[in-house]
Amino acid sequence: MREAGILLPISSVPSDYGIGGFSKEARKLADLFERSGLAYWQILPLGPTGYGDSPYQSFSTFAGNPYFIDLETLISDGLLTREDIVAVCGSDCPFAYPAISQKQAWEAPWDGLSVPVIPSESVLKEALLEGSDKKKKGFLRRRDNEPASAAGASSASSADPGSKLSEGSNPMEGSEIEDQEKKPEPVWVHIPREAIENCKKGYDPNNYAEYGFLYETRMEILRKAHRRFRSLTVGELLGKEDLPSGLTPNMTIRETPLYKNFLRDNEGWLEDYALYRTIKKHFDGKSWSEWDAPYKKREKTALKDFREQHATELDFTIFVQFMFAIQWHSLKSYINSKNIKIIGDIPIYVSFDSSDAWSRPELFEFDKDLAPVEVAGCPPDAFCDDGQLWGNPIYDWDEHRKSSFRWWKERTKKSLELYDVIRLDHFRGFDEYYAIPAKDENAKNGTWKKGPGMKLFEALRHEFGELPIIAEDLGVITDSVRELLKESGFPGMKVLQFAYNADANSCYLPQFFTDTNCVVYTGTHDNDTTRGFIHNLNEWDRKMVEDYFGSWNDSEENKTWDFIRAAFSSIAKLAIIPAQDFLLVGSEGRINTPSTLGNNFKWRMVKDQYSEGLADYVKRLLFVFGRQGN
Repeated sequence: MREAGILLPISSVPSDYGIGGFSKEARKLADLFERSGLAYWQILPLGPTGYGDSPYQSFSTFAGNPYFIDLETLISDGLLTREDIVAVCGSDCPFAYPAISQKQAWEAPWDGLSVPVIPSESVLKEALLEGSDKKKKGFLRRRDNEPASAAGASSASSADPGSKLSEGSNPMEGSEIEDQEKKPEPVWVHIPREAIENCKKGYDPNNYAEYGFLYETRMEILRKAHRRFRSLTVGELLGKEDLPSGLTPNMTIRETPLYKNFLRDNEGWLEDYALYRTIKKHFDGKSWSEWDAPYKKREKTALKDFREQHATELDFTIFVQFMFAIQWHSLKSYINSKNIKIIGDIPIYVSFDSSDAWSRPELFEFDKDLAPVEVAGCPPDAFCDDGQLWGNPIYDWDEHRKSSFRWWKERTKKSLELYDVIRLDHFRGFDEYYAIPAKDENAKNGTWKKGPGMKLFEALRHEFGELPIIAEDLGVITDSVRELLKESGFPGMKVLQFAYNADANSCYLPQFFTDTNCVVYTGTHDNDTTRGFIHNLNEWDRKMVEDYFGSWNDSEENKTWDFIRAAFSSIAKLAIIPAQDFLLVGSEGRINTPSTLGNNFKWRMVKDQYSEGLADYVKRLLFVFGRQGN
């Protein structure tokens, strides 16, 4: 089957409060992607980010990013109020309120602006009621005669009292009560003058992810939610009657099967991650390699005493992961209900400053002092004389083989819970990897070493059956890598931005595709947007593009659509288009520029930017090129 999809990181979803997340807007996009006929939504890694804000340098390969937890959903869960958010962020902060446009800011009355907000579903209720009669009866919606939650009441104006807890929620699909219920009423949220003035000064809550703001405020906001969560009972959230089996009114959420099952299902990594984050906070954010020796080397007595002294902070970290898990599960289930599959990403390496490296040092090439012997990177090439020094620790593949790749099985199991399809980053590294002496300041003196090859993939297949994997086989690819790709059966990647050079001999040109078992992209998250790429072409490559498409007098927008149509018309079984290309965004929408820091992974889609009209045009193109996935 010929299908198509879209590449859009969760951080780029047009949510409120400074970054994309598991929000109503993500569900609205899923509706539009279904309308477009798209069968896949590719995202970037979901792990917690550190220095540089890169999801490829995460504090854990198993944990989730707290920034993606939707605050509006926490309000509907009764764990947060809008006053909590303002108290942490400040009343003059535009990111403390629902996002407004520059036009709204400039046209706002002198005393501020009141905006309507449709309350989110209570995902915590949804999770507790999974499969129960109350869920089937639409219990997730708040009735007009029920008291508003503390969250809703605190923010509603006197003209708009109360709120409902869902907007077109999927639990109501097919219910005979659906037509009898009113649509959820909006809550009116007042944005004061001082916040609007800052919005007008350029602090636009719509455009780019604000990682500095998030670093300063988000965890404190989540701590407020955690304090309520610790004492929240089933009765307070669901009422005292007609409760599902296993739940009683006085039971706290922490005592429910839902929470206990989460702890059990994630026991292989969760406690170590909570310890890592809590000790890291204790040492003012320093890397674990700089902690006092008893903690760095995981001495049992020191860790036991630390657990007892910091029980609340440990519990907070676990709570954050619990809320991440149930919110992502709810959103992914909704997306899947639209016949759309999620493509996720497994970076080949983990960050040195991570729970993975600290808790499992035997899996890496570390010396007796737990310092890396060698680190990962790429050799010098035409683009970089010194090569690329990534700094990630190198795996001790002999140790992994001895355990029959147990850690990789655990990692793959977690990824298959999060995603429907896995994009395996830096596939070449599984054939041969480039190892650089850790003391070196550049990548010139590295050497190629043999990776695990098919042994790893055979072990994973034995555990999980056929693997839904896309291999990122870009860059300089050797014959042995091609052989590994062929033997694995995984589809590789074709990127059209690599195709149209003046030599006209690139293997990425669609006429040179020889196998349908591949995934074609106009560009990836590491490329410029296609419009930006076209704008920055040199004279000879531009001529190649124009001669190829016959687009000598066309605009950059039309040339962008040429690339999209070339991807759709190719023989590749799947075509993935970055959202910015559908939206005809220039270089300002680039997600990442490799080997740079400071301005990456920040671009966000504006609300309603992906329109119904665009969805209908994309669907037409998919019909024309035989890629109707839905």
